[in-house]
Amino acid sequence: MRKFFVGFISVGLLFSNLALAGDPDHAQHYGKKKDYSLLSDFKNGANHKAETAHRSLASGDAEADIEHYLGMKRRFGVDLGGWLPFGDFNNVGTLSPMLGVHFTWEAIAPLGFTLSYRHATSDNKTTPGSSKLSVNQIALGTQASFPMDRFIPFVKVEGALYFNDYHQNGATQTGDSTMLTTLGISAGLGFDFIVGREVSVGLDAMYHYPLPKNVTVAGSNFNLGSPFATFAFRLNF
Repeated sequence: MRKFFVGFISVGLLFSNLALAGDPDHAQHYGKKKDYSLLSDFKNGANHKAETAHRSLASGDAEADIEHYLGMKRRFGVDLGGWLPFGDFNNVGTLSPMLGVHFTWEAIAPLGFTLSYRHATSDNKTTPGSSKLSVNQIALGTQASFPMDRFIPFVKVEGALYFNDYHQNGATQTGDSTMLTTLGISAGLGFDFIVGREVSVGLDAMYHYPLPKNVTVAGSNFNLGSPFATFAFRLNF
């Protein structure tokens, strides 16, 4: 009988210990973290990161998104569009793709400072392969923006440095894109449209007037500082 009683007590203690081991409160009482807490923390962390990523694009509150975007003082952007030549450039070049990047710092509303780079290359429009014209522009200027909800029209004026190149018949070089060709001024307008807390898209068009830079091409004068226009799709972030 005594052995039976001792055995019964032993079995009871065993089940009691097993029950306590599975009790979360008991585990915490003895300094042991819940077995499932790591999984819970991981899920909470993942949800928080997903929410943060989501909010960087849109929070669901349109007014808050617009206010957040307009509060961004510094923005980077990419420009993809076209280059339209005039003057002597139009004699040898044609409408060509243009690629650029820009940086905007809105110092004192509605005025901001802009820094941009644009590049375009055009083959000879009448005799492809006989000559190639390339235009590189670095510009610094100011931009005035007038926000209207998500729509942000703007006008801007920039002073520019031009590094232009013209090669004829693959041998005669009348310019050097590594050397400053001329100075000039650019002016234009456009708009951006806010699509997220930190993202907008838009369009702009600009007219560029470099100071004339005459060079000799096959015995004739060629203005390597001819005017041109650009238009572009803008992505800002």
